[in-house]
Parts: sequence; structure tokens; C-alpha cells
Amino acid sequence: MSFLPSFLRRNKTAARPQPADDLQHIRVGILNLLLVAGSVLGILAYFSNIFTLVRAEQWLTAGVQTALIALAIFLAVFERLGYQARAVLFLGILYALAMNDLIDDGLPGEGRLFLLVFTIVAFVLLKFRHAIFSLVISLVSLILVSMLMVRGVLPQPEMTQFDGTMSSNWITGIAVYVLMTALCLYALFSIMRGLQAGLGEQKKLTADLENERRNLEDNIQQRTAELQKRAADMEITSQFSQAIGQLNRVDAILAAGLRCFEETMGYGEQVAYLLDERQKLMAAQTWLGENSRQLTSEYPTVSTAASGTFASLALKGQARLLRNRGDDAVYFRGPVSQMNSAVVLPLVATGTVTGYMVLFSAAYREIGVEDLALYQNIAGQTASGVERARLIALMEKSVEELKTSTRQATQHTWRTYLKASRRKTSYRFNRDGIQSGVQQEKEAVEALKIGKIVVTPLETNEAGAPAMVALAAPIILRGQPLGVINLRMTGSSIPTDMMHMIEAVTKRLALALENARLVEEVQQRAEREAAVGVISSRVRSSNDIDGILKTAAQEIGRSLGVSEVVVQLRNEN
Repeated sequence: MSFLPSFLRRNKTAARPQPADDLQHIRVGILNLLLVAGSVLGILAYFSNIFTLVRAEQWLTAGVQTALIALAIFLAVFERLGYQARAVLFLGILYALAMNDLIDDGLPGEGRLFLLVFTIVAFVLLKFRHAIFSLVISLVSLILVSMLMVRGVLPQPEMTQFDGTMSSNWITGIAVYVLMTALCLYALFSIMRGLQAGLGEQKKLTADLENERRNLEDNIQQRTAELQKRAADMEITSQFSQAIGQLNRVDAILAAGLRCFEETMGYGEQVAYLLDERQKLMAAQTWLGENSRQLTSEYPTVSTAASGTFASLALKGQARLLRNRGDDAVYFRGPVSQMNSAVVLPLVATGTVTGYMVLFSAAYREIGVEDLALYQNIAGQTASGVERARLIALMEKSVEELKTSTRQATQHTWRTYLKASRRKTSYRFNRDGIQSGVQQEKEAVEALKIGKIVVTPLETNEAGAPAMVALAAPIILRGQPLGVINLRMTGSSIPTDMMHMIEAVTKRLALALENARLVEEVQQRAEREAAVGVISSRVRSSNDIDGILKTAAQEIGRSLGVSEVVVQLRNEN
């Protein structure tokens, strides 16, 4: 059950002829099957007849059969000969067998059957015209054998009762042969036509499936290319975002945006403008390329109200591709007049256009939707970075102003405090003990001036090396020096750990002094409030104006310790 299909599908190597189509492929399989089956059956028939032929000394018949069997085996094995030659030789074997049997046995024999098979096989293995040609050959052969046998040229069959001399027997036999052959050919023709139609439909279906497969592969390749491009665009966007995330200056961020377009898209001419605080002018910020440099030099600012400018397009908030022809030619002026295309990218931050970028190209560049989206994404990140840098700059300015104000307030507060204070503001400790009212040394003056620790050699030994050094460390509060710690020690330098300790001491000393001043200020305020309460209570104890005025002048003088106090009412005279 499995032999025939596998045999029909057999197609060994490139040495055997390749079938032109599916029908030809089937014909090759049928020929191989007929040759193998015919060889096997022929061998069996050959060995059953060969000994009889030899004993009867029919050497010619024995030789013919031997040659036919050998030829059949050769055709079945040697496929390199080619399909057409093998088919014709096989038909020749069938025709020889038919004529041999027809001459030996006449019409009653198997000659007509072999001729019928000869015609049918010719129709199956070859084309329809070959079948008609084989039919003509068969009819001519039958008529020729009948004429020869009727005239006695060929001997009558000995083993049959057929009278070969009667023309009517031959006419009847030939007519039956023609009828059977016609019926078989018609049936085979119908079968072959249906087979060809089925193969044609299968071929069409196969072609449709192949087209669908190719379309699917094309779609997959296109989708893969789109995904790869999208991944590349995301990688560009990610790297650019990381790059500008480390920048805090507006000019650096804009320059990074221009470099990104240059490196990834190949734009060698670019400009960037930003909107000023008054929202009326676009001021040039940075450029890339000689033509763009000349453009920013010729047009350092562009009015937002002017038409026919890149700024007027950018204010619409949409990216725009321009060609240097037609209505768009008005935008290409001055140094960029030789450019053929430009891409205007608005810089939009928090829904507001804060500037724009223009990418120039000497040749016209077609930009797809995905490319334009990438351009807008980079421009949007640039705008966000610029806005972030502006906010950082504003914040830094505010912080610096606050620091300056704090330093000034601290300086004023301590100057006022030291002027009003009657306490001693300096102390010296040495082997003699603690002393007050010390004069500042020159290293202390220098430390207060520069706000840093100053180390000065004071004495040298016989070798010229420092034998004693002085250190002055400023006491700094909120960036403002309040005082200084001045110490002297023997040796050539100040140890590092001692330097660190002095720095820590100065910081804590500054805080302690500030806390003490604040405590004193609170105490003074409390004392003043108490004094005000006493004065108010004594003033309220008087019931007449004179008493109130006298009491107020007296209590104020006592409380404040001043030499004179005058309390008087307004005199219109």
C-alpha cells in the first residue's frame, strides 16, 4: 500500500531529468512503475517460455524476447537516459511484443491487447498527438498484418482456429480494436483533463499560498524594521535624556540638542532661538555650521509679530517641514538661501512655546511620521531641559540673594551688638593665665579678611627652619566672620588633626556665640517689657494729666538710665 505512492513521488537526484510540472512528475512516476512492473513480469514470463523456445529451436523468438527483457531492465535501472527516450523505448517494447504476438497468434492472440496498451501508454506518458500517432501506427500494423496473412505471405496460426485468410475476420477484429481503443482514450482523456484541471487549481492555490507567504514575510520584515527603528529611536531619546539630565546651563543644553541632531540625523546647519522675558523677541542662543552662524549674526533677534519668519511658524506649536520653493521660499533668506529644505521644531515647555530650533539641509530630505515624532521628542526634551535650567538658575539666584541678605543681616546685627555691648570682646590665655583686651595680631587680621585659616612662621632655628608658628582661624557665622582664634605653638608646622579640631571648634563657637547673643536679646527684650509694665502701672496710678506726665518722665529716666527725659504735650502756640 505504501510502495506505489512512494514510487510515484520518487525524484532522486539532479542527474535524472526534472519534471516540467506536476503532471510531468506524475508521468515520470508512472513510467518508472511500468518499467519495474514490466521487468518483473517479463522476467517471470521469460523463464517460463525460454526453455520451450530453445527446445523448439525458435532462436529468433528467443533472442527477441531476451533483447526486450534486457532493454526493459536497462530502462528501469538507467534513469540518466532521459524521460523522453525511456518512454519511446518502452513504447517500442510494447509495439514489438504486440507485433510478435499478432504475427504468431493472429487476432485471437494478445497482439491487439498489446496494441491497445501501446496506444493507452502513449497517451499517458506522452501528449495527445503522440497517442493519435500510436493509434495510426496500430491501425496500419493491423491492416498490414491482415493483408499479408490474407494473401498468405504470413503463415496461419497453428494453435488457433482463427482463419486469417478471411478479410471479414480481420475487419471485425480491427473494428473492435478501434472501438475499444477509442473508448479507452476517451476515458483517459476525461481523466487527464480532470487531473490537469485539479493540478492547475492546486498550482494556483500553491501560488496563492506562496504569495501570502511572501506577503507575510514582507510584513514581518517591515514590522521588524519598524520595531528596530523604534528601538533605535528610543535608545537615542534615552541617551539624550541622560546627557541633558547632567547639564544645568541653558547654552549647554541647547548645544547638546544641536549635537544630537548632527550625530544621529546628519544636520550640519542648525540654529536655536529662545523667547525673551517680554515675550516679544526670539533671541539667538547657539548655532552649528557656518551658514547658521552668519544667520544668527545677521538676525540676532526676531520679532514674534513678524510674518514670514521661522519664529512665526514656531509660535504655532507644530513642527513643520519646509522646501525652498513656492510659498515656503520666503523663509529661506540671507545666509541660508542656498539651503533646499528645513525643519522648524518649536521648543514647547509646560504648554508654552519658549523658542525654536531650525535644521537646515542642502538637499531636500523627506521626513516620515516616525522621524518627525523623534525630532519633536528631542526638541521637547531640549525645551524641558532649558526650562529646568532656567528654574535652577532662578533658584540659585534666589538662594544667593538670600545668602547675601543673611550675611548682611548677620553683619549688621553683630556690629550693632558689639557697639552696644559694654563687655570685653577678646581674651588671651598663656602661662600667666587669662587676660582681656588683647590687640589683634597681623595673622588674625589676615584671617578675618580672607575668611580662611592662616598659618604664619614666627621664629626660625639655627638651620633656618620654623621653630614657632602662629595660626589664626576665623569664627564664621553664615559666611560672615565674627571673630578669630589665634594660637601659637613651637614646631615647624601645625598637625593636620589639630587643624581639623580648630575648624570644628570655630564652627561650634560661632553657633554658641549666636545662641548667647539671642539669649541676651531675649533677656533684654523681657527686661524692657517688664520695665514698660512697671512704667505703665505707675502711670496709670495717677489720675490727672500733670501727675501722669511727671510720673512718665521720672520712671522713664530711672528705667533707661539717661541723663535727661522730657515728656510734654503739643503746644499750638
